Amino acid sequence: MKNVMLLAVVLIGMVLVQGCNAGRCGTPFLSWPCTDAEMLWCCVECEELKQDHVRRTAYISTYITISDRVRDCIMAGKVFLGMTKQQCQASWGRPVDINESVGSWGVHEQWVYGHQYLYFENGILTSWQN
Repeated sequence: MKNVMLLAVVLIGMVLVQGCNAGRCGTPFLSWPCTDAEMLWCCVECEELKQDHVRRTAYISTYITISDRVRDCIMAGKVFLGMTKQQCQASWGRPVDINESVGSWGVHEQWVYGHQYLYFENGILTSWQN
């Protein structure tokens, strides 16, 4: 009986010690994405990672004809010059703020993500700033 109880304690400890499945915060959890019963084990960062994953896979599932490069960058949370605004939003999420300039040259936008900025000309990513 002692051996069975010891084994149960070791197994439970192994599950809890594994930490965050996303690999960033180390918060104990039982599985990822978390079920309602396990939500207490997940941290805010895990929830944000889960939302990122849902947003990215939803875009990939909707736009199945995108190139492998675009798909891989979106799933990795990266951007590259030439991506559309929709692709960048799928990868990074909604910006905190959008600053827009309109002129005879077209539409220029600056998307603000904290201390990172994406710059678009007529809907295409032309530069970024860290």
